[in-house]
Amino acid sequence: MCMEPIALEALEAGGEAKDVKDVAAMEELSVHWRQLSVRFKDVVALAPCSGDVPSGELTALMGPTGCGKTSLLNAIARRGPVSSGEVWYGRDLKWSSALKRHVAFIEQDDLVFPGLTVRETMVFSARLRMAEASLADKVAAVEECIALLRLSHCADSAVGDAARRGVSGASGSGSWSARRC
Repeated sequence: MCMEPIALEALEAGGEAKDVKDVAAMEELSVHWRQLSVRFKDVVALAPCSGDVPSGELTALMGPTGCGKTSLLNAIARRGPVSSGEVWYGRDLKWSSALKRHVAFIEQDDLVFPGLTVRETMVFSARLRMAEASLADKVAAVEECIALLRLSHCADSAVGDAARRGVSGASGSGSWSARRC
């Protein structure tokens, strides 16, 4: 979910992010990881891997069931354990409580309602994540995010599921694959 952009200088100094309306600041938040791995006792959930997602880029993470996609996303977003390796954001930001509010992902299996449109889904998420903001501010943030992600052409399309055609489709195993809007 796109949130209010943040001032990188405030985060680098360890300060709290303020309401900054500068979209360019958010676009500077690239993500990088080196030799990142996740283990649960004797099970390797994510073999050591390295990568970069440049700022302003839309990136797809694809692979067969069990290859570590969710483990990688959880490690990058600090939702789960990291056994080894390093993750940083932007120029050299380490994980902090201020950054935590701006790094997130939504798992389709858990939080997307197939009958809602992309816009409605984003507004639903904004209502949960931006509790103190007015509804008008939440809707404005969603519209800004839709424009930033270039989703205007499919914002009013249903998300869909295995039974209903939409912008996403599920296989019988519960994994998801993206389709063009």
